[in-house]
Amino acid sequence: MVKAVAFGPSDALEMSAAQAATPFAAATRPAKDDANADGRSDITWFRVRGADSEVAHWRMNGATVLQTTGPTLVKPGSGPAGNGDFDGDRRVDQLWFNLSEDNRQLTLARQNETGGFEQTYIAAIGAGWAPNAIEDINGDGKSDIVWVDRARGLIAYWLMNGASVLDSRLYTVDTNNYDFLGTGDFDGDGRGDLLWLGRSTRGPLYMWRGRPDGHFDQLLVGDLSIAFQFDSATDLNGDGRSDLIFTSYSGRSFSYWLMNGAAVQQRGSIPIDRDNYAIAATGDFDGDGKGDVMWTTKAREATASLYLWRGRGDGTFDSQFVAYYDHTTWMTLQNR
Repeated sequence: MVKAVAFGPSDALEMSAAQAATPFAAATRPAKDDANADGRSDITWFRVRGADSEVAHWRMNGATVLQTTGPTLVKPGSGPAGNGDFDGDRRVDQLWFNLSEDNRQLTLARQNETGGFEQTYIAAIGAGWAPNAIEDINGDGKSDIVWVDRARGLIAYWLMNGASVLDSRLYTVDTNNYDFLGTGDFDGDGRGDLLWLGRSTRGPLYMWRGRPDGHFDQLLVGDLSIAFQFDSATDLNGDGRSDLIFTSYSGRSFSYWLMNGAAVQQRGSIPIDRDNYAIAATGDFDGDGKGDVMWTTKAREATASLYLWRGRGDGTFDSQFVAYYDHTTWMTLQNR
């Protein structure tokens, strides 16, 4: 049963009942942030030196760094706005965005086989709009761009084919009472879904489930305490559906929700040293189909440590040291 509602992030959408659980999803996506198309996630690094911004990659096999590429100078005046595969070649590309008022240009930095970037101008962006997420909205194997204009209460997406904008949609949202959290494919249909969180102490958390016609069904997921910070969405159990990852500073915990659409199939929590460690990236770094978590020491020092939590698929992880890196300048560029 579907009925119109007047609550949630947008009353322009429809509210649908959560679907019954199914054993496995219909679609399984390639590993995100894969720099060399080998089916494993890689690490994208970013740093600012004076007026220059640079990016680099570590090509990974589990906790082993197979190869490093870069650093590559970002287009002057711009900064990385997100990672995605905009041309469908299974190699991660980047969006570079210039935020200056008189030059709000969006550029596609398409990664080639050597690890370098081929730059293509996309468009000049109007005032107020900012790219908030990269996600394959229509399930064509190419990443798309989700835009938010908080001041005017608007959200939009662009369907992309490389640097070409194929189509777009625009929605009004209640940005005074709801925050856009991120994206994922929570029902495993190959189309991206959006997450919204209410600003009260317990949420609520809503999902916009992507439909074949390009619109969304609005689904209530449940309450989410203000004590938890949303960190990422990745497929932890290998069922082809994105799952939710949270951390709690006050509770000193790492928590996950295994999802089937808007239904939470399983919850889990693991104690962590939240004072000294933070999530650096998520993905499938060993290519086994189950999501992993990269952790970094928080201290901005020249010998910061990077660790991999290799997912077992059952909500537990094997911890492995990856490498030291210079955290005084370099940061991971996490795509949420």
